[in-house]
Amino acid sequence: MYSQKLRSYSFVTALLISACVPAGASVTVFTDRNLWLTATSTVNTIGFEGITTQGGSPVQFGVTGDTIGSVTFQGFNDTASTQANLEVNYPNTSWSSGAFLEGPAGNIFGQHLIATLPAGIFAVGSDIMLYDGNAGSSVADTITVKLSTGSTIYPALTISGFSSRSFIGFVSDTQIGSITFFPASDPGPHLILDNFSTGGQAAVDPAPEAATMILCGGGLLLIGLVRRHRNSDAKPPRGA
Repeated sequence: MYSQKLRSYSFVTALLISACVPAGASVTVFTDRNLWLTATSTVNTIGFEGITTQGGSPVQFGVTGDTIGSVTFQGFNDTASTQANLEVNYPNTSWSSGAFLEGPAGNIFGQHLIATLPAGIFAVGSDIMLYDGNAGSSVADTITVKLSTGSTIYPALTISGFSSRSFIGFVSDTQIGSITFFPASDPGPHLILDNFSTGGQAAVDPAPEAATMILCGGGLLLIGLVRRHRNSDAKPPRGA
């Protein structure tokens, strides 16, 4: 009987302690670079400058991709095969921001761009555009983004014109090993990345949620009551 009670108490204790431990990875999405910057630390930004000059020939990456700083960029022409379809470009009609990374055109066969990140990265973000060479302009459309932290597909909206661009960024409580960008399903526009940034953990950890604090406090109180009850059961009856 005593061993059965002990197993029950142990189970309750383990259950309550597990409830106090934070859940699995959580990711916060940002569409404003300044807000993203305040949520991370030790930010490194790749602007793709110095690789080519304005109006010069684009610099293409090899079939295995290329590493800039500590980030390796690869372009895929479908869901599996890799081709030399990434390049750093700096056309005469630019975004007034210098060079940028131009990825494969989007189509229904899964062309995409992968950036493999170094260890210790908990935040990643980039300016994004879709460029249509035939129109000579950027276009407003949707791209999708996937992180190595899970299966969630995040939508991101681009805007038309070179006067401004969109941003998408992420901060995770677990390390981010890679980020994948899928262009829109239109076979015309090419995915453009600029000011690709990575960061570490946030400088200030978020405070525990109120519900979690209440649950943990209640759990500790219940554990104390269980132990008190167990100790009273162990005492011999008076007169024994």
